Amino acid sequence: MNSVWSFVITCNRPLNTLLLLTSVMFLNGCTQYFFYPDKRMVRTPADIGLSYQDVELNARDQTKLHGWLLKTESLSPKGMVFFLHGNAENISTHIASVYWLPQYGYDVFMLDYRGYGQSQGKPDLPQVFMDVEAGYRWVSDYAQERNLDLFVLGQSLGAAISSYYFAEKNTTPERVKGVILDAVFSGHRDIAKAMLSRHWLTWPAQFAVAPLLPTQYNPADHVAQISPTPLLILHSPEDQVIPFTQGQTVYQQAQQPKYWVSTKGPHITTFNFPAYQQLLLRFLAEPGVDPQTSPTDHRQTDSTSSPLQTSTSAHAPE
Repeated sequence: MNSVWSFVITCNRPLNTLLLLTSVMFLNGCTQYFFYPDKRMVRTPADIGLSYQDVELNARDQTKLHGWLLKTESLSPKGMVFFLHGNAENISTHIASVYWLPQYGYDVFMLDYRGYGQSQGKPDLPQVFMDVEAGYRWVSDYAQERNLDLFVLGQSLGAAISSYYFAEKNTTPERVKGVILDAVFSGHRDIAKAMLSRHWLTWPAQFAVAPLLPTQYNPADHVAQISPTPLLILHSPEDQVIPFTQGQTVYQQAQQPKYWVSTKGPHITTFNFPAYQQLLLRFLAEPGVDPQTSPTDHRQTDSTSSPLQTSTSAHAPE
């Protein structure tokens, strides 16, 4: 699909672009547009001084999956975070969003969907839900064996996947203590229309392409089922990939207990900011309390820090 979108940018014949784009989406499966995997691993957690473990899993269809368990050095871990990343690259770049959590006493399990990093297969919907199922099964067992509270953190496409899977899973606070969605889009057709309408060359394609995309996995249609598990949704008005209004739509459809945080910065750079790191830590500590009203200041378990910054150079939607 990358070649199609490159063609869209360079083609001087809008009608040909529209026909090609529509044809390829029919032939290759519309939802593949949402996935831009990268097999190259640019770093390991050890490169930034983190203790970690490689985790190998099998999805229900026997696709081999890979992830990292980032381990806190705290003798008394506070909880476990299951992290689902955006649509581009792999866990070796998206670690920039969560590398800091072990410093505050949280273990983190990062999963690469099929086709990403060291995971085998080819990403598409609904197959990636089997990947999340395998990851959730593993992380649930890990957390239960250690008596750790389990949280789910999804960013962008990972937020959309989380909002559908954990709504349909109908997890209760006894199983998952809280769900965090950062930069979630409201629906697959919604984000396709938003992206295609941004350039005159692809503007006509929104009317042909969007109807080809599925609606059964739309976050806005399922997010209400996450309740009664506490839900935290974050979105930045400066996000140039996922429209801020789409995050608001998902929040409006969610049921209590739910919390909305308007952040700042470009797409999925939320946790580059210490203020939002502290806000997330407050939610993890007290998921039933609005993290914007809690005065708790969480301290690191050690003095380790990292210069990692979240990349904003991703394919849309990330």
